[in-house]
Amino acid sequence: MWEQITMNTTLLKVLLILSLFIIFVFSCEEAPQRVFARYEYLTYLPPDYQHDEQKKWPVIIFLHGASLRGDNLEKIKKYGIPKLVSEGKDFEFIIISPQCPLYKNWSSDIWFPHTFEDIKKKFRIDTNRVYLTGLSMGGEGTWYIAEQYSKTFAAIAPVCGRVSHISSIERDINTIANLPIWIFHGVKDKVYSVEESDKIYQLLKELNPEIKYTRYSELGHGATHDSTYKNSELYQWFLTHKLKYIGT
Repeated sequence: MWEQITMNTTLLKVLLILSLFIIFVFSCEEAPQRVFARYEYLTYLPPDYQHDEQKKWPVIIFLHGASLRGDNLEKIKKYGIPKLVSEGKDFEFIIISPQCPLYKNWSSDIWFPHTFEDIKKKFRIDTNRVYLTGLSMGGEGTWYIAEQYSKTFAAIAPVCGRVSHISSIERDINTIANLPIWIFHGVKDKVYSVEESDKIYQLLKELNPEIKYTRYSELGHGATHDSTYKNSELYQWFLTHKLKYIGT
């Protein structure tokens, strides 16, 4: 009798340990550890950058979409602001376009602090005029990075991005409640539904007096970001904003 009880107890212990091991393995697979990283990036400097070595310049950080991930910076020139630069358009901003590694997204690694520190060391940027924008996966990344580092940015412009995959966005909505935001999305978007931007706009409009939303009635995914970045009003709007958290 005692021998049977001992055997049953031992078996239960083995099963318990095995169950805990299985739970541990699956939890590791579902939530891979985020690592610190510095992403490589394209840089655009304004034509007059070298003329005045004391001048500090506003900077736009542009986040690309999923199809441009990898380790070839030339790929980034396919869409958005880098495309306009490659076509010869001049800007009165330093433009930084980091590249997200293959199979990752903009929230996979803790990449922004190291990358931003690198930018500040290398270029004369006005840290009170740092703007963040991105399209598609980069639009989602714009929401995520702004939420994580809201005191860095003077204004943000998420373009046809989604928010449903950012688990903390509703919980931490107050972190971006005072941040100037201009959202862009097309009603005919088949990649990320316009409802993604509709939802976050509804959450923010009562909290944030400086939120704008351009909801293109006839545009799909590609046409939305193409039209947005060709619109000079976006860049003029950026320059009307300076960081609200100066000295913090």
